[in-house]
Amino acid sequence: MLIIKNLSAGYGGPTIIENVSLEVREGEIVTMIGPNGAGKSTVLKSIFGLTEIEGGEILLHNENLIGLKTSAVSARGIGYVPQGRSVFPSLTVEENLFMGAYIRSDKNKIAKDMEYVYSKFPRLHERRKQKSRLLSGGEQQMVALGRSLMLHPQLLLLDEPSIGLAPKIVAEVFEKIQEIQRDGTAILMVEQNASMALQISQRAYVLELGKNKFEGPGKELLSDERIREAYLGVRKK
Repeated sequence: MLIIKNLSAGYGGPTIIENVSLEVREGEIVTMIGPNGAGKSTVLKSIFGLTEIEGGEILLHNENLIGLKTSAVSARGIGYVPQGRSVFPSLTVEENLFMGAYIRSDKNKIAKDMEYVYSKFPRLHERRKQKSRLLSGGEQQMVALGRSLMLHPQLLLLDEPSIGLAPKIVAEVFEKIQEIQRDGTAILMVEQNASMALQISQRAYVLELGKNKFEGPGKELLSDERIREAYLGVRKK
């Protein structure tokens, strides 16, 4: 589905990621972990057309996305939930969700997808007429997830979906991510809660200093002593 080959990118200054390669297959969850500043978010932003590409390829079904505008990337079925639960605070929940379908014109299908979002997040249906600024952090994250689903994406990019949330809400968000994946949407996720992310990921990549460090099945990396000690804070006994 998505293949990144030897990607180097930045923001007009120093190179942030260098020769990064990864793959996301149909209907799977893939996670990137690593220390702060490793370039994980830059990979997601590069896919979505928000960085300066210095080299490499980003292939979606063998089409190179490099050079496309963000709107064109979205139109090809890629949704993006940036870090920090970016909602439109002055808009209601429902208005926020409709913003996710701004490039679509198929009104009947939009209504159907709205029903799908509400089925996944019943709390949003209860609060659909409330201003988004009045929601809790967890509810705002659900709005951000729901809004991305209004594009009916085949691939969803998630940047730190659990950041700043209480443990109980984190568990709920991860449960929703798995539900979305089971419904057929592939997910590429950056996540600070590495232990929980690796548990639900089919495969994972570890980035360090902007480069690939390790890769493998999520649960294999979770049990790898090098990963546990360096990235999960688990010391050898």
